[in-house]
Amino acid sequence: MSENLSQYFILVNELAAHNHIDLDGVIPPDVSDADYVHPNDGYILLIANLVLAVISFLVVATRFYTRIFVAGNIGGDDMTIGVALIAVVGSTGLNSWAVYHAGVGKHFYDLAGPIEAERLLKFTYALPIIYSFGVVIIKSSILLYYRRLFGNNKVMQNIVTYFLVFQWVFAIASMLAFATICNPIKAWWVLSLRNAGCPTLRQTMAVYVSLRVITVLCDIGVLCLPMGMVWKLELPLRHRIGLLGVFALGFLACSVAIARLTLLPRLTLTLDVPWNILPIAILDQSEQCLGIITASIPALTALISKFFLRKKLSPTRPYPSSKAIWNGSGSSAEFDFLSFAYDPDRQNLGTYEARAYSTAAPLERGGGSRKGRRGMGKGREKEEDEELVLGDMRGIEKTTTVTVHVS
Repeated sequence: MSENLSQYFILVNELAAHNHIDLDGVIPPDVSDADYVHPNDGYILLIANLVLAVISFLVVATRFYTRIFVAGNIGGDDMTIGVALIAVVGSTGLNSWAVYHAGVGKHFYDLAGPIEAERLLKFTYALPIIYSFGVVIIKSSILLYYRRLFGNNKVMQNIVTYFLVFQWVFAIASMLAFATICNPIKAWWVLSLRNAGCPTLRQTMAVYVSLRVITVLCDIGVLCLPMGMVWKLELPLRHRIGLLGVFALGFLACSVAIARLTLLPRLTLTLDVPWNILPIAILDQSEQCLGIITASIPALTALISKFFLRKKLSPTRPYPSSKAIWNGSGSSAEFDFLSFAYDPDRQNLGTYEARAYSTAAPLERGGGSRKGRRGMGKGREKEEDEELVLGDMRGIEKTTTVTVHVS
Protein backbone atom coordinates (compact mmCIF):
# COMPACT_ATOMS: atom_id res chain seq x y z
CA MET A 1 0.00 0.00 0.00
CA SER A 2 1.40 3.41 -0.99
CA GLU A 3 2.16 6.10 1.58
CA ASN A 4 -0.62 8.34 0.22
CA LEU A 5 -3.17 5.55 0.42
CA SER A 6 -2.06 4.69 3.95
CA GLN A 7 -2.45 8.34 4.95
CA TYR A 8 -5.91 8.36 3.35
CA PHE A 9 -7.10 5.41 5.45
CA ILE A 10 -5.67 7.00 8.60
CA LEU A 11 -7.70 10.16 7.93
CA VAL A 12 -10.80 8.09 7.14
CA ASN A 13 -10.51 6.25 10.45
CA GLU A 14 -10.10 9.55 12.30
CA LEU A 15 -13.21 10.92 10.57
CA ALA A 16 -15.14 7.76 11.46
CA ALA A 17 -14.13 7.99 15.11
CA HIS A 18 -15.07 11.69 15.24
CA ASN A 19 -18.56 10.85 13.90
CA HIS A 20 -18.98 7.70 16.02
CA ILE A 21 -19.09 5.43 12.98
CA ASP A 22 -17.86 1.85 13.37
CA LEU A 23 -15.85 0.62 10.37
CA ASP A 24 -15.36 -2.92 11.69
CA GLY A 25 -16.41 -5.38 9.00
CA VAL A 26 -17.20 -2.64 6.50
CA ILE A 27 -14.14 -3.19 4.34
CA PRO A 28 -14.11 -6.69 2.77
CA PRO A 29 -11.06 -8.68 3.89
CA ASP A 30 -10.25 -9.71 0.30
CA VAL A 31 -10.41 -6.18 -1.14
CA SER A 32 -6.66 -6.27 -1.83
CA ASP A 33 -6.79 -9.58 -3.71
CA ALA A 34 -5.93 -9.48 -7.39
CA ASP A 35 -9.16 -11.26 -8.39
CA TYR A 36 -11.45 -9.06 -6.26
CA VAL A 37 -14.20 -7.41 -8.33
CA HIS A 38 -14.52 -3.76 -7.34
CA PRO A 39 -18.18 -2.67 -7.76
CA ASN A 40 -18.77 0.53 -9.70
CA ASP A 41 -22.32 1.67 -10.52
CA GLY A 42 -21.31 5.07 -11.83
CA TYR A 43 -22.54 4.16 -15.31
CA ILE A 44 -26.13 4.26 -13.99
CA LEU A 45 -25.75 7.95 -13.19
CA LEU A 46 -24.20 8.61 -16.60
CA ILE A 47 -27.07 6.93 -18.47
CA ALA A 48 -29.76 8.57 -16.32
CA ASN A 49 -28.10 11.96 -16.78
CA LEU A 50 -27.97 11.63 -20.54
CA VAL A 51 -31.55 10.39 -20.96
CA LEU A 52 -33.07 13.01 -18.65
CA ALA A 53 -31.06 15.87 -20.13
CA VAL A 54 -31.99 14.93 -23.71
CA ILE A 55 -35.69 14.62 -22.87
CA SER A 56 -35.63 17.95 -21.04
CA PHE A 57 -33.90 19.64 -23.98
CA LEU A 58 -36.49 18.30 -26.44
CA VAL A 59 -39.37 19.41 -24.22
CA VAL A 60 -37.96 22.92 -23.76
CA ALA A 61 -37.20 23.21 -27.48
CA THR A 62 -40.80 22.22 -28.24
CA ARG A 63 -42.03 24.73 -25.69
CA PHE A 64 -40.08 27.55 -27.35
CA TYR A 65 -41.32 26.47 -30.77
CA THR A 66 -44.88 26.59 -29.46
CA ARG A 67 -44.46 30.03 -27.96
CA ILE A 68 -42.77 31.49 -31.05
CA PHE A 69 -44.82 29.91 -33.83
CA VAL A 70 -48.08 28.80 -32.19
CA ALA A 71 -48.98 30.75 -29.07
CA GLY A 72 -47.47 34.18 -29.46
CA ASN A 73 -44.43 35.76 -27.85
CA ILE A 74 -41.97 34.26 -25.39
CA GLY A 75 -42.76 35.18 -21.80
CA GLY A 76 -40.86 35.37 -18.54
CA ASP A 77 -41.92 31.84 -17.62
CA ASP A 78 -40.36 30.54 -20.84
CA MET A 79 -37.10 32.42 -20.31
CA THR A 80 -36.70 31.12 -16.77
CA ILE A 81 -37.34 27.54 -17.88
CA GLY A 82 -34.54 28.06 -20.41
CA VAL A 83 -32.24 29.08 -17.55
CA ALA A 84 -33.38 25.98 -15.63
CA LEU A 85 -32.33 23.86 -18.61
CA ILE A 86 -28.88 25.46 -18.48
CA ALA A 87 -28.70 24.49 -14.80
CA VAL A 88 -29.59 20.90 -15.76
CA VAL A 89 -26.79 20.90 -18.33
CA GLY A 90 -24.44 22.10 -15.59
CA SER A 91 -25.63 19.33 -13.26
CA THR A 92 -25.16 16.78 -16.03
CA GLY A 93 -21.58 17.91 -16.56
CA LEU A 94 -20.85 17.91 -12.83
CA ASN A 95 -22.30 14.43 -12.33
CA SER A 96 -20.39 13.04 -15.30
CA TRP A 97 -17.15 14.54 -14.00
CA ALA A 98 -17.84 13.02 -10.57
CA VAL A 99 -18.26 9.54 -12.05
CA TYR A 100 -15.02 9.70 -14.03
CA HIS A 101 -12.83 11.65 -11.62
CA ALA A 102 -14.38 11.61 -8.13
CA GLY A 103 -15.26 7.95 -7.66
CA VAL A 104 -19.06 8.30 -7.52
CA GLY A 105 -20.52 4.82 -7.83
CA LYS A 106 -17.62 3.15 -5.99
CA HIS A 107 -17.23 2.17 -2.35
CA PHE A 108 -15.09 4.51 -0.27
CA TYR A 109 -12.38 1.88 0.19
CA ASP A 110 -12.00 1.64 -3.60
CA LEU A 111 -11.17 5.32 -4.05
CA ALA A 112 -7.72 6.00 -5.49
CA GLY A 113 -6.37 7.69 -2.40
CA PRO A 114 -6.71 11.23 -1.04
CA ILE A 115 -6.83 12.95 -4.45
CA GLU A 116 -9.99 11.15 -5.56
CA ALA A 117 -11.47 11.52 -2.07
CA GLU A 118 -10.87 15.28 -2.22
CA ARG A 119 -12.60 15.47 -5.61
CA LEU A 120 -15.53 13.50 -4.20
CA LEU A 121 -15.93 15.92 -1.30
CA LYS A 122 -15.76 18.89 -3.68
CA PHE A 123 -18.57 17.24 -5.64
CA THR A 124 -20.69 16.81 -2.50
CA TYR A 125 -20.00 20.47 -1.68
CA ALA A 126 -21.21 21.77 -5.06
CA LEU A 127 -24.16 19.40 -5.53
CA PRO A 128 -26.68 20.94 -3.06
CA ILE A 129 -25.81 24.48 -4.19
CA ILE A 130 -26.44 23.74 -7.87
CA TYR A 131 -29.56 21.76 -6.95
CA SER A 132 -30.98 24.68 -4.94
CA PHE A 133 -30.37 27.07 -7.82
CA GLY A 134 -32.01 24.78 -10.39
CA VAL A 135 -35.07 24.14 -8.24
CA VAL A 136 -35.75 27.82 -7.49
CA ILE A 137 -35.49 28.69 -11.19
CA ILE A 138 -38.08 26.03 -12.08
CA LYS A 139 -40.47 27.24 -9.37
CA SER A 140 -39.97 30.82 -10.55
CA SER A 141 -41.05 29.76 -14.05
CA ILE A 142 -44.19 28.14 -12.65
CA LEU A 143 -45.01 31.20 -10.55
CA LEU A 144 -44.50 33.56 -13.50
CA TYR A 145 -46.95 31.42 -15.46
CA TYR A 146 -49.41 31.80 -12.59
CA ARG A 147 -49.22 35.58 -13.01
CA ARG A 148 -50.87 35.16 -16.42
CA LEU A 149 -53.24 32.52 -15.14
CA PHE A 150 -54.61 34.72 -12.36
CA GLY A 151 -55.08 37.75 -14.62
CA ASN A 152 -56.17 40.80 -12.66
CA ASN A 153 -57.05 38.88 -9.50
CA LYS A 154 -55.10 41.10 -7.11
CA VAL A 155 -55.28 38.74 -4.17
CA MET A 156 -53.79 35.83 -6.10
CA GLN A 157 -51.27 38.10 -7.82
CA ASN A 158 -50.06 39.25 -4.40
CA ILE A 159 -49.83 35.67 -3.18
CA VAL A 160 -47.74 34.75 -6.22
CA THR A 161 -45.46 37.74 -5.58
CA TYR A 162 -45.00 36.71 -1.95
CA PHE A 163 -44.18 33.17 -3.05
CA LEU A 164 -41.61 34.45 -5.55
CA VAL A 165 -39.89 36.65 -2.98
CA PHE A 166 -39.88 33.91 -0.35
CA GLN A 167 -38.57 31.29 -2.77
CA TRP A 168 -35.60 33.45 -3.74
CA VAL A 169 -34.82 34.58 -0.19
CA PHE A 170 -34.99 30.98 1.02
CA ALA A 171 -32.93 29.65 -1.90
CA ILE A 172 -30.18 32.24 -1.43
CA ALA A 173 -30.13 31.61 2.32
CA SER A 174 -29.93 27.84 1.71
CA MET A 175 -27.06 28.20 -0.76
CA LEU A 176 -25.17 30.45 1.65
CA ALA A 177 -25.77 27.98 4.49
CA PHE A 178 -24.40 25.12 2.40
CA ALA A 179 -21.45 27.18 1.15
CA THR A 180 -20.33 28.41 4.60
CA ILE A 181 -21.07 25.37 6.73
CA CYS A 182 -17.33 24.81 7.30
CA ASN A 183 -14.70 27.26 8.52
CA PRO A 184 -12.51 27.51 6.59
CA ILE A 185 -14.60 26.56 3.58
CA LYS A 186 -11.93 24.19 2.23
CA ALA A 187 -12.26 22.10 5.40
CA TRP A 188 -15.20 20.43 3.64
CA TRP A 189 -12.89 18.67 1.18
CA VAL A 190 -9.53 18.64 3.02
CA LEU A 191 -9.72 15.58 5.26
CA SER A 192 -6.99 16.79 7.62
CA LEU A 193 -9.12 19.89 8.43
CA ARG A 194 -12.53 18.23 8.40
CA ASN A 195 -12.91 17.26 12.04
CA ALA A 196 -11.88 20.66 13.39
CA GLY A 197 -13.50 22.88 10.75
CA CYS A 198 -16.88 21.25 10.02
CA PRO A 199 -19.91 20.04 11.98
CA THR A 200 -20.30 16.31 12.43
CA LEU A 201 -22.00 14.35 9.67
CA ARG A 202 -25.20 14.08 11.71
CA GLN A 203 -25.25 17.81 12.43
CA THR A 204 -24.65 18.54 8.76
CA MET A 205 -27.43 16.20 7.73
CA ALA A 206 -29.82 17.82 10.22
CA VAL A 207 -29.27 21.13 8.41
CA TYR A 208 -29.74 19.51 4.99
CA VAL A 209 -32.91 17.63 5.93
CA SER A 210 -34.49 20.67 7.62
CA LEU A 211 -33.94 22.86 4.56
CA ARG A 212 -35.17 20.17 2.18
CA VAL A 213 -38.35 19.61 4.19
CA ILE A 214 -39.14 23.31 3.77
CA THR A 215 -38.36 23.02 0.06
CA VAL A 216 -40.81 20.13 -0.37
CA LEU A 217 -43.55 21.97 1.54
CA CYS A 218 -43.02 25.03 -0.67
CA ASP A 219 -43.24 22.81 -3.77
CA ILE A 220 -46.60 21.48 -2.64
CA GLY A 221 -47.83 24.99 -1.86
CA VAL A 222 -46.84 26.27 -5.31
CA LEU A 223 -48.63 23.40 -7.04
CA CYS A 224 -51.82 23.92 -5.03
CA LEU A 225 -52.09 27.65 -5.81
CA PRO A 226 -54.19 27.40 -9.01
CA MET A 227 -56.41 24.53 -7.91
CA GLY A 228 -59.13 26.63 -6.28
CA MET A 229 -59.41 29.02 -9.23
CA VAL A 230 -59.59 26.20 -11.77
CA TRP A 231 -62.26 24.38 -9.77
CA LYS A 232 -64.44 27.53 -9.70
CA LEU A 233 -64.39 28.02 -13.47
CA GLU A 234 -67.84 27.85 -15.08
CA LEU A 235 -66.98 24.69 -17.01
CA PRO A 236 -68.30 21.15 -17.16
CA LEU A 237 -66.93 18.91 -14.42
CA ARG A 238 -64.80 16.77 -16.72
CA HIS A 239 -63.11 19.86 -18.16
CA ARG A 240 -62.27 21.13 -14.69
CA ILE A 241 -60.90 17.71 -13.77
CA GLY A 242 -58.83 17.74 -16.96
CA LEU A 243 -57.35 21.13 -16.10
CA LEU A 244 -56.61 20.03 -12.55
CA GLY A 245 -54.88 16.96 -13.94
CA VAL A 246 -52.62 19.10 -16.13
CA PHE A 247 -51.57 21.23 -13.16
CA ALA A 248 -51.28 18.25 -10.80
CA LEU A 249 -48.58 16.65 -12.96
CA GLY A 250 -46.10 18.72 -10.98
CA PHE A 251 -46.64 16.37 -8.05
CA LEU A 252 -44.47 13.86 -9.92
CA ALA A 253 -41.46 16.07 -9.23
CA CYS A 254 -42.64 16.46 -5.62
CA SER A 255 -42.74 12.69 -5.17
CA VAL A 256 -39.13 12.46 -6.37
CA ALA A 257 -38.14 15.22 -3.92
CA ILE A 258 -39.75 13.27 -1.08
CA ALA A 259 -37.96 10.07 -2.13
CA ARG A 260 -34.67 11.99 -2.20
CA LEU A 261 -35.38 13.37 1.26
CA THR A 262 -35.77 9.86 2.69
CA LEU A 263 -32.35 8.84 1.32
CA LEU A 264 -30.38 11.75 2.78
CA PRO A 265 -29.99 10.26 6.29
CA ARG A 266 -28.21 7.23 4.80
CA LEU A 267 -25.17 9.43 4.31
CA THR A 268 -24.81 9.77 8.10
CA LEU A 269 -24.79 6.05 8.84
CA THR A 270 -21.52 5.14 7.11
CA LEU A 271 -18.61 6.85 5.39
CA ASP A 272 -19.50 5.16 2.11
CA VAL A 273 -20.36 8.53 0.56
CA PRO A 274 -19.41 7.73 -3.08
CA TRP A 275 -21.72 4.70 -3.05
CA ASN A 276 -24.64 6.27 -1.15
CA ILE A 277 -24.52 9.57 -3.04
CA LEU A 278 -25.33 7.81 -6.34
CA PRO A 279 -29.13 7.46 -5.92
CA ILE A 280 -29.31 10.97 -4.43
CA ALA A 281 -27.52 12.44 -7.46
CA ILE A 282 -29.90 10.55 -9.77
CA LEU A 283 -32.94 11.85 -7.89
CA ASP A 284 -31.49 15.39 -7.94
CA GLN A 285 -31.33 15.26 -11.70
CA SER A 286 -34.70 13.52 -11.98
CA GLU A 287 -36.48 16.11 -9.85
CA GLN A 288 -35.13 19.03 -11.85
CA CYS A 289 -35.87 17.40 -15.21
CA LEU A 290 -39.37 16.34 -14.16
CA GLY A 291 -39.96 19.87 -12.92
CA ILE A 292 -38.99 21.26 -16.32
CA ILE A 293 -41.10 18.70 -18.17
CA THR A 294 -44.25 19.05 -16.05
CA ALA A 295 -43.97 22.85 -16.07
CA SER A 296 -43.91 22.67 -19.87
CA ILE A 297 -46.79 20.20 -20.28
CA PRO A 298 -49.37 22.98 -20.83
CA ALA A 299 -47.22 24.31 -23.70
CA LEU A 300 -47.09 20.88 -25.29
CA THR A 301 -50.86 20.49 -24.96
CA ALA A 302 -51.33 23.79 -26.77
CA LEU A 303 -49.33 22.39 -29.68
CA ILE A 304 -51.37 19.19 -29.65
CA SER A 305 -54.53 21.26 -29.52
CA LYS A 306 -53.48 23.22 -32.60
CA PHE A 307 -53.27 20.13 -34.77
CA PHE A 308 -56.38 18.65 -33.19
CA LEU A 309 -58.40 21.76 -34.00
CA ARG A 310 -57.17 21.85 -37.58
CA LYS A 311 -58.76 18.48 -38.16
CA LYS A 312 -61.84 19.20 -36.12
CA LEU A 313 -62.86 22.69 -37.27
CA SER A 314 -63.79 23.89 -40.71
CA PRO A 315 -64.65 27.27 -42.32
CA THR A 316 -68.30 26.51 -41.74
CA ARG A 317 -67.69 25.67 -38.06
CA PRO A 318 -65.36 28.27 -36.63
CA TYR A 319 -63.58 28.20 -33.31
CA PRO A 320 -66.00 28.57 -30.37
CA SER A 321 -66.58 32.06 -29.06
CA SER A 322 -64.80 33.38 -25.99
CA LYS A 323 -68.19 33.92 -24.42
CA ALA A 324 -69.09 30.25 -24.69
CA ILE A 325 -65.79 29.25 -23.12
CA TRP A 326 -65.74 31.67 -20.21
CA ASN A 327 -69.37 31.30 -19.14
CA GLY A 328 -69.52 27.54 -19.66
CA SER A 329 -72.29 27.60 -22.26
CA GLY A 330 -70.17 26.02 -25.00
CA SER A 331 -70.48 22.32 -25.58
CA SER A 332 -67.84 19.94 -24.30
CA ALA A 333 -66.71 19.37 -27.87
CA GLU A 334 -66.04 23.09 -28.30
CA PHE A 335 -64.03 23.82 -25.18
CA ASP A 336 -60.30 23.48 -25.74
CA PHE A 337 -59.22 23.02 -22.13
CA LEU A 338 -55.67 21.98 -23.07
CA SER A 339 -55.00 25.29 -24.78
CA PHE A 340 -56.67 27.11 -21.91
CA ALA A 341 -54.24 25.44 -19.50
CA TYR A 342 -51.30 26.89 -21.39
CA ASP A 343 -52.71 30.23 -22.40
CA PRO A 344 -55.53 31.37 -20.10
CA ASP A 345 -55.53 34.79 -21.78
CA ARG A 346 -56.77 33.02 -24.95
CA GLN A 347 -53.78 34.11 -27.04
CA ASN A 348 -52.87 30.61 -28.19
CA LEU A 349 -53.28 29.36 -31.76
CA GLY A 350 -53.52 32.94 -33.03
CA THR A 351 -57.26 32.79 -32.41
CA TYR A 352 -57.81 35.09 -29.47
CA GLU A 353 -56.01 38.22 -28.51
CA ALA A 354 -56.74 39.33 -24.96
CA ARG A 355 -56.72 43.07 -24.48
CA ALA A 356 -57.50 43.70 -20.85
CA TYR A 357 -58.98 42.51 -17.61
CA SER A 358 -61.33 44.67 -15.61
CA THR A 359 -62.57 44.35 -12.07
CA ALA A 360 -65.94 45.97 -12.67
CA ALA A 361 -69.06 44.38 -11.26
CA PRO A 362 -69.89 41.19 -13.13
CA LEU A 363 -72.63 41.19 -15.73
CA GLU A 364 -75.53 38.81 -15.65
CA ARG A 365 -74.97 35.64 -17.58
CA GLY A 366 -75.41 36.26 -21.25
CA GLY A 367 -74.89 40.00 -20.73
CA GLY A 368 -72.40 42.04 -22.68
CA SER A 369 -71.99 44.09 -25.82
CA ARG A 370 -71.13 42.87 -29.23
CA LYS A 371 -70.06 44.72 -32.30
CA GLY A 372 -69.50 42.74 -35.43
CA ARG A 373 -68.62 43.32 -39.02
CA ARG A 374 -69.00 40.46 -41.41
CA GLY A 375 -68.23 40.06 -45.05
CA MET A 376 -68.97 36.97 -47.08
CA GLY A 377 -67.70 35.58 -50.34
CA LYS A 378 -66.16 32.35 -51.51
CA GLY A 379 -62.41 32.40 -52.11
CA ARG A 380 -61.83 35.63 -50.28
CA GLU A 381 -61.09 36.39 -46.67
CA LYS A 382 -63.86 36.83 -44.16
CA GLU A 383 -63.03 38.97 -41.17
CA GLU A 384 -64.96 39.25 -38.00
CA ASP A 385 -63.91 41.72 -35.34
CA GLU A 386 -65.73 41.35 -32.10
CA GLU A 387 -65.33 42.96 -28.75
CA LEU A 388 -66.96 40.94 -26.02
CA VAL A 389 -67.43 42.01 -22.45
CA LEU A 390 -67.72 38.73 -20.63
CA GLY A 391 -69.26 38.32 -17.21
CA ASP A 392 -70.09 35.69 -14.63
CA MET A 393 -66.48 34.85 -13.72
CA ARG A 394 -66.79 34.95 -9.95
CA GLY A 395 -66.49 38.70 -9.85
CA ILE A 396 -63.98 39.01 -12.70
CA GLU A 397 -64.96 40.56 -15.99
CA LYS A 398 -62.90 40.14 -19.12
CA THR A 399 -62.78 42.32 -22.25
CA THR A 400 -61.49 40.39 -25.24
CA THR A 401 -60.92 41.44 -28.82
CA VAL A 402 -61.37 38.52 -31.21
CA THR A 403 -60.08 38.29 -34.75
CA VAL A 404 -60.95 35.22 -36.81
CA HIS A 405 -59.56 34.69 -40.31
CA VAL A 406 -61.18 32.02 -42.45
CA SER A 407 -60.18 31.37 -46.06
